[in-house]
Amino acid sequence: MDREREYREKIIRPEEAFSMIRDGDCISVGGNLCEPQVFLAALGDHAEKMNGVEIVTGKQQTYSYQTKPGLRGRLDTIGHFFDAGQREGFRLGNVTHVPTNLHDYMKVVQESRRTNVFVAQVTPMDENGDFTLSGSNMWEGENLDHAETIILEVNPHIPRFRGCIRIPLHDVTALYEVDTPPVTIPRSVPSETDKAIAGYVAEHIHDGDCIQMGIGGMPDTVAGFLFDKHDLGLHTEMFTSACADLIEAGADVEMLNERLFESRSHARVIAERMALESLEFYYDDRCALICLTWDQIQAAGVAGAELEDLTSLPRSIEGVEVGLTLRQQKDGSFKISVRTGHNTLEPPQSVTTAPEKPQSLRRISCRRWAFSLA
Repeated sequence: MDREREYREKIIRPEEAFSMIRDGDCISVGGNLCEPQVFLAALGDHAEKMNGVEIVTGKQQTYSYQTKPGLRGRLDTIGHFFDAGQREGFRLGNVTHVPTNLHDYMKVVQESRRTNVFVAQVTPMDENGDFTLSGSNMWEGENLDHAETIILEVNPHIPRFRGCIRIPLHDVTALYEVDTPPVTIPRSVPSETDKAIAGYVAEHIHDGDCIQMGIGGMPDTVAGFLFDKHDLGLHTEMFTSACADLIEAGADVEMLNERLFESRSHARVIAERMALESLEFYYDDRCALICLTWDQIQAAGVAGAELEDLTSLPRSIEGVEVGLTLRQQKDGSFKISVRTGHNTLEPPQSVTTAPEKPQSLRRISCRRWAFSLA
């Protein structure tokens, strides 16, 4: 089908997205810039017609569905960032808080439920027929792997960043176009108590220290007390406005780049070597597969966050259009991650010459792909 025609056929009105939510569905949404603002803003108006629906979120703006009375059992929110909106929803019985590390959040969630609907705000489609999830690569890829329904808000104001997750048009169930400003978090105004705490914290930060900054009023206030420090390094998962202020004032950006993009832990290198030893190619070398067993993960001593980075390894090989990473979990099951390139491949026939894998793993189904393993 012609790409432009396929695009037009998938366009719906924003309110029609809610007719695609079924009782018992578990919705996951994009985070940060990928937050589907129009969908979430209208969700509270449609939630009373739902039954047994759950929505898994991260840090986001406060929407009415979180704090609307009477939604318990109809639309329940699961979140790990216990902000003001989720605290109010918790008091009403609408919100379940999941305390967890960010890199383990979706793993913990998926152990008890499967997110089968994914909704996110994305860039306009590019010349290859892909939409980009810009500015957030936390749990979105994992949730896309589980999604049966993918609904996108296409926003021309969302910038396209390199290295972010791309969603091919053919994987999209429905889309609608919006014209809203990107999500921003305004600077907080610190109280006198905030300033007193931040001043005490700053006393424990010394010249030459390397700091990690979180998000919120307290980290921003602490940063304001660090301008008289010298030779500070910054190693952080996010760049808030306070981080930008420190960089402009002379924080060690060179060291930051080295820490983030050039350095690898010893355990991470060992795990990569083990993964490459398992490397197999299929479908005229356009599909690559690596596998790590639980014993190998334990032997390497690699942390969960560094393991996530391995999922891009097969796809980085020249000529490979689909990369699969199999990672065994403690209970013997396997987590499967799929990374695809620009081109669309026809689904292959069952592969009968696959490498030896644990007998418990008989068939892998990853959306368009199916591989029979010996």
